[in-house]
Amino acid sequence: MTHLIYDERLLTVTDPPKELEQAEEFKFVEKIMEVGARGSRITKRKTQSLWRVLQEENPRVIKFHQGMWRDVSMWLHRNGFLHTFDDTRQPIIPLDGGVVPRYENMFGFRFSQESLLTQALKQERSGLIGAPTRYGKTTLIINTLRAYPGVCTVVVLPGRDLIRQMRDDIKAAFPDREVKLLGGGSSVKYMSNDVTVCSMDSMHKLDPGRVRLVLVDEPHALPTSGRMPDFVALDRARKIGFGATLHGRYDNRDVLIKALIGPVLASISFKEAVAEGAICDITVFMLPAPMSVTNHRCQMGTVLKNNLWESRFRADQVRYISEKILPPDWQTLYFIGEENSARFYQPYLEGSEIAMAKLMDSSEREDRMARMKDNSLKRCLSSNIYAQGVTFHDVRAIFNLVGGGPYTSTIQKPGRLAEIRPGKRCGVMFDWMFSIPEEHWGGNLGGAYWGPVEHSKARLEAYREIGYNVQMVQDLRELPDMFQQFCL
Repeated sequence: MTHLIYDERLLTVTDPPKELEQAEEFKFVEKIMEVGARGSRITKRKTQSLWRVLQEENPRVIKFHQGMWRDVSMWLHRNGFLHTFDDTRQPIIPLDGGVVPRYENMFGFRFSQESLLTQALKQERSGLIGAPTRYGKTTLIINTLRAYPGVCTVVVLPGRDLIRQMRDDIKAAFPDREVKLLGGGSSVKYMSNDVTVCSMDSMHKLDPGRVRLVLVDEPHALPTSGRMPDFVALDRARKIGFGATLHGRYDNRDVLIKALIGPVLASISFKEAVAEGAICDITVFMLPAPMSVTNHRCQMGTVLKNNLWESRFRADQVRYISEKILPPDWQTLYFIGEENSARFYQPYLEGSEIAMAKLMDSSEREDRMARMKDNSLKRCLSSNIYAQGVTFHDVRAIFNLVGGGPYTSTIQKPGRLAEIRPGKRCGVMFDWMFSIPEEHWGGNLGGAYWGPVEHSKARLEAYREIGYNVQMVQDLRELPDMFQQFCL
């Protein structure tokens, strides 16, 4: 008989049926981007298994990451394989020896936040809480800390700006507790016995033996080859992930989010959060972008450069929308991919500044962040440093000047717009729907031209799936009336 043993590090399966090892549910196709000749990008695919062999025979033993316990057990049930299941996790015991979680300590919730968090914590397992951007993940994290007082806890998240903001928010909520910052330029060398806010790239500085609870913000950023080993080493801790984006990684490693942390314990969709008034709606205008075919052998990067990244025609459109359609007091983010693109668009956008990590020292980065937060900087050309985690209360509009497929970094960006503010009807995003002339549809254009077309179709599908109010613009002359109708 198959035997499952589950703890906070891994799931071991003794005497697994051959069908389990062959099941497609426990494989994924990883996409790997490599740079080829002349800077071309080559995508390679490799099928990966979610399990590894611990012992070949007498008996055969395989292992999964601990978060796969539910999937493996349910698969065995569905396919008629009898099995035993041993839960060998240790209970979380605070320093005072009391019982946790302490729900009576939690407060300050809005809308369904309390029921969502309570539903997750009552399961007393590692796992994920799904909620849209601007729903209030920080409130959920702070109240989880309230529910587990006296428990050595680490809050893990990516990015220098994100971890500092999280440290400040937690310190404000718990002025009498020891809150330390590891990574992100901090000089602190040792974790706290109470609460440590840690960069995903600094998890090697943690003492795994002391950590009993790990709270993961932006969990989609976790499953990289460099970060996973240090996270898995936290093998005595319960893990809870708080994410708006639990799928959509370019490399197809989405399943590893669940494998590392656990199954979804509770979730609320974008539409549900809008309906209850927790966040505002988001309107996406998909603008027409017909492309002329000039070179059948060029790279997709060249096509995007000519039609988006450094396109005078596109820049004139962006300037027109910014100056003639958007109200002048609206704070706006223009997401770009490369420095050259930012430099190209900046002269078209009066008063704009560029926010890219490589172009700012620490003081400039803090200054730009502060002016975005207080709304004194109205127009910002930004790389992905402002695509996740940061809170700019007054951002009202976003332009996607990068393109890209339906991946995490692309889909997260509209979420910056979802916070409810006085007088705000919705957040507004502008994106482009690329197309090529009909006479070339049967031609051999390869991915250089079809890539942007398929990517924009995939973004459109993702926006609709999330529940954004998508409006297809046939002619830019229609946009002023459409903007008036749907946004003001």
